[in-house]
Amino acid sequence: WPAASTVVIVNDLSEGPDLAALKEAGYPVVSIWHVDVVDYFNKMIDQITRLREQIRSLMVLDDQSQLFNEDHYFSYLEDAVKRAVRYNHLVSLIMLEPDGFVEFMKNNGKSEEDKVMSGIARVIKNSIRNVDFAARHEGNKFVILLPETPKKGALVPANRIRAALEHLPFDQTSGAPVKLTVSCGIATFPIDADKSGELDNCANLALELAKRQGRNSIAEYQPPQHAELVYKNVDRRHIQSVAVVGDFNKWDRTAHLLEKRSENVWSIALNLHPGKYQYKFVINDAT
Repeated sequence: WPAASTVVIVNDLSEGPDLAALKEAGYPVVSIWHVDVVDYFNKMIDQITRLREQIRSLMVLDDQSQLFNEDHYFSYLEDAVKRAVRYNHLVSLIMLEPDGFVEFMKNNGKSEEDKVMSGIARVIKNSIRNVDFAARHEGNKFVILLPETPKKGALVPANRIRAALEHLPFDQTSGAPVKLTVSCGIATFPIDADKSGELDNCANLALELAKRQGRNSIAEYQPPQHAELVYKNVDRRHIQSVAVVGDFNKWDRTAHLLEKRSENVWSIALNLHPGKYQYKFVINDAT
């Protein structure tokens, strides 16, 4: 028999030690081989689980930016719009692209492209909330989904990203480091579109508008349907603010404030996706 401090390892469980004989000989024995095997299989399961998570991450991540990839973006966008419909809230989409990137790539190689993409991704991650979703889009574009966010709320992270990149130098293969600016387009569901694919297209059209306005610019999508709403203070009561709420802005009192045109008249021009809408005015933040 082995010494009492010796651990006997057996490869074939069918030929495990005679525990009864060991106990009878006075050894403080437990079924160590059984515990070892259970622990071994538990570790195997943990390793398999970790590997599956790593594989799943690789399937949804973009290699250059380490943000989510385009396939995962479209899947997430569709789910985000469905949630917005179910819970009756807005969802905004920012689409951005570095300005003059084609020219930058002509003067630099693949390694510099990787640095720029990862640099932009870091700025994006540091500029959005935990509940927001960022991904790499087609070509050199990036997209950010912001749940429960009106269009003017989406301007905040868009401006934060634009300003941060404006002061971030990128190395070149030859010559001094350069600073790349970005152009951003913003669209909001359901004001601008009523489907996920349309929302993506509207944000892209807004991005094109921003580029036409000049580099380092942000543009909001403007739907083709134009409506002007006017509120007249016929009772001549004291009014500090007038807002309009409706199903087009998910009854958000901060989304659309009217401008005072005269002593007793307020108005607002709305561009809405074609359709029928319900709305009402909110006076002094109270209906």
